[in-house]
Amino acid sequence: RMVTITTFVEIMVLLTNAIAILNEERLLRHYGLHSTTGPGEWEEGGKGPSVKDNIVGFITAVRTLMRVPLVVINVLFILLEIVAG
Repeated sequence: RMVTITTFVEIMVLLTNAIAILNEERLLRHYGLHSTTGPGEWEEGGKGPSVKDNIVGFITAVRTLMRVPLVVINVLFILLEIVAG
């Protein structure tokens, strides 16, 4: 199967969906990827955010900002699959 731009975009949407549905209480807290500090606060005495903090921030941003756009994008992909087969 040839990888096209549509396939690449579909993969990115599926990965974004996977990040968006992560449950903080059941999964993220189990692996230590839950929010422990507020925005702009760092645990390491002002050294800046760690890699873990950046990952947590990215997951939180995707879950917050991509909620509505993901619904629209998913509906468009479903319609494209129905029409194009």
